[in-house]
This record gives sequence, C-alpha cells and structure tokens, in this order.
Amino acid sequence: MNLFSRLPLLTLSALFTLFFSCKNKVYNEIPLKQIEDFYTDMKEKGVNTDTTMLYGYFFTNETGKPLEAAAEELKKKDFQFVKIYQSEDNTYWLHVERKEKHNGHTLYALNKELYDLASRYNLQSYDGYDVGNVDPNKSIQTDSYFVPEDFSASDFVKDGHPFVIVMNNAFEKFIHKEEFCYFIKVKCKYEIVDERKLPSDTQLNAMDNLDHAIEGLLKAKNIKNYYVFRTTHMTDRNCFIAISDKEAADQAMRSFQKTSKIFPFNYEIIKDKKWKNYKLAKKSH
Repeated sequence: MNLFSRLPLLTLSALFTLFFSCKNKVYNEIPLKQIEDFYTDMKEKGVNTDTTMLYGYFFTNETGKPLEAAAEELKKKDFQFVKIYQSEDNTYWLHVERKEKHNGHTLYALNKELYDLASRYNLQSYDGYDVGNVDPNKSIQTDSYFVPEDFSASDFVKDGHPFVIVMNNAFEKFIHKEEFCYFIKVKCKYEIVDERKLPSDTQLNAMDNLDHAIEGLLKAKNIKNYYVFRTTHMTDRNCFIAISDKEAADQAMRSFQKTSKIFPFNYEIIKDKKWKNYKLAKKSH
C-alpha cells in the first residue's frame, strides 16, 4: 500500500490567464482545467477522490486584522480555523480547513466563493488549497486496487463492417491482473437495423443498462469486479468484466440470467491469466 503526504498547495501565479474581478481587487483564478487535472493526477496515484478528505484553504494579506475578520466568517460556514502566521517576507497567511467531498466542478465553485470572500475583506489573495487525510497526522492513503475510469472508443473495418471497441485504458497500470484472471464474457445478440450492422440506439441503451445491472449485481454480492472493455460487430456485442472469484460470480450470474428481462444474453467465464483478450483489443484499439 503506497502512501504519500499531503498534496502540495496549488498557488496562483502569472501563468494563469483567467481573472476574478471585483471592486477592490483583481485575482488570478485557478482554471477549471487545472483543478480537473489535479483530481486526475490523484486518481492515477490510486487515491479514491470520492471519499471525504481534509481540504485546506489559504488567504494572504499585508496585515493580520482583515484575515481575522475573514476567519470569523469562515468559521460560521463550518471551516475550522488553523492559524494566522507571518512568513519570512512579512506576508500574513490565514489557513482554514474543512472535511468534505469534492470533484473538479464543486471545488471550482467553492473557489469562486472564496475569491468573493477575499474581495469583500479586501485581502491580498485567496491563494489556493491543498488536500490531506481526514486525520491530519496521517498521509493520504492510496489504493492499488482502485482503477479510474478512462474510457475511449475506436473502430476499424472487419469483414466489411465496423468493429467497435470501448475500453478502459487505465488498466495499463493495474498491477493485480494475475489476481483478476477470470473474465465474465457477457454475450448479446442484437438485431441489424442498417447496412453498418450496428445496434439501434434503443438496443444500445438496453445493453448498456444490462451492463450496469450486472455490475450492480456483482457489487451487491461483494464480488470485486472491473468493467474492462466491450466489442460490437455484426449482431454481436460482448463485454468483458474482470473478477477474481469465479464460483461466486457464476452463481450470481446464473440466478440473474433466469430473472433479468433487460436484454437477452448468454455468458461464459473465461480464465485469462495474462489478459490476452485485453491485450488483443488494446492492440486493435
């Protein structure tokens, strides 16, 4: 299990070209893309960003009194006051924290509020944020079993018709492939509606719903699983879900197949210790 300490503060600089304007100050704004990249980087390190974490927020000013006033307002919004301190260049810093969940868009929206607060108190800056474990005495814990969603689609012509592949590219860095050496291959037969021999939107939506239902079923049965890739070609749509517990998955799938009315399907469980099917699909992707 890899650990790394509190992620570094995202500070504002002249590199950012967007600005937050107000009657008192003009602030450089952290772009949404920068924040989204921040979360992407955490996910690639195996951090589950969907959980509650400790977010720190920082403000600067030439004097300390306005920071004290800003801190009082922030405390009313459930921010925890950490400290006001003076750096070597005589700048005063306010540090507050709050335990919360965020994604790129929600943190971007909160930043807007904090820029507004900084302007109302005529502060030198809202200087950015950092992220840490909810226990400040511990580092952020990474999970090597966590796989971010990095899906992309591609197609090529096979036997005169499109062969479509949708796959999660994040498995390139997955280190537990040998453990998850079984794949549920879910096989659907769809009706041809045009010369491309691809499914209609209605059929496609139904098959997508089937995939989601199977993932939900496995999760409900505490069967760890990963949706790896799927292929679509000339009436055949096959999806591959990696698992480690073959017997439990087979039992769950047999029961589900008898009762599901989402879309007709068959399945088989394949042992593929070296992930050859994935590599072949990746090569064609």
